[in-house]
Amino acid sequence: INAEYMGTGHLTPFIKVWSPDGRYAGNIGIDSGKGKVDCLAVSPTGSMCAVSCGGLVMLSLKQMRQEATFEIEQPTISLTSLDFNHNGTCLIAGTDNGQVRLYDTSCPRAVMTWNTNSPRVDYLKWKIDETTVLTLGSDHQFVEWSLKMSGQPINTVTLRDFDVNIPSSNRSSPLDGGLNYKKGRGGWSEVIGETTKGTNYLNSHEFSQSQDGSRILVTPPCSVLEFSSSGIISETFLSDQSTLDCMTSAQLHPLCSDYFVASNWFENSTKMYRLIPL
Repeated sequence: INAEYMGTGHLTPFIKVWSPDGRYAGNIGIDSGKGKVDCLAVSPTGSMCAVSCGGLVMLSLKQMRQEATFEIEQPTISLTSLDFNHNGTCLIAGTDNGQVRLYDTSCPRAVMTWNTNSPRVDYLKWKIDETTVLTLGSDHQFVEWSLKMSGQPINTVTLRDFDVNIPSSNRSSPLDGGLNYKKGRGGWSEVIGETTKGTNYLNSHEFSQSQDGSRILVTPPCSVLEFSSSGIISETFLSDQSTLDCMTSAQLHPLCSDYFVASNWFENSTKMYRLIPL
């Protein structure tokens, strides 16, 4: 998704393209696609969409067609996460065997590959300055990798195990409506708004970062990593149990990282929260 287009993947090898105001723009079929769309990313320029669907392909959102096919080298692996840099000239990809691959979008082969030592890369993003890559593995390893050092780790944090604590159905959620507080380790979160119901679905790890790159919000579990010039300096759990552990997706506000929006698979809802430091 970007300012011009949004792409949605499906269980068949094609994507649907939408404008941000919800208007349907059309379908783009994937010639080499096999099965469902595993993941996709739309370039910030709005001209391209990278799609993993039994392979890695590049689609033109302006011409509404497939433009190129990229080599994965190991056809048995699947891509789990994709992310473009700020101008769409580079693409990073995580795999289900724990690798990160860096592509120049003008070249069909990966220009750099390294192993994360995690069984699977659940999610990855460029850091704001684009000199490093952030990954979150299925083994709860959050790692910052240096591109200048050919994919060497420079910061590592082991997140707590993801054990969902499902709230009892015979009591109301501690986050229902109003100004309710839930104490975590080193911080508080406050519900300040709620939107319409969403889909009840449990996803794997993912994260979002603040505009200046100093704060990372990880879900699930819902925790915050704080960066400084010397690296990761602190980790704060927003909750030790209950419905905050059931968050499947969360995004920090792009202008003020004290606010975030999160979906909750147990409550089947989407809410806005405010971080309140102790």
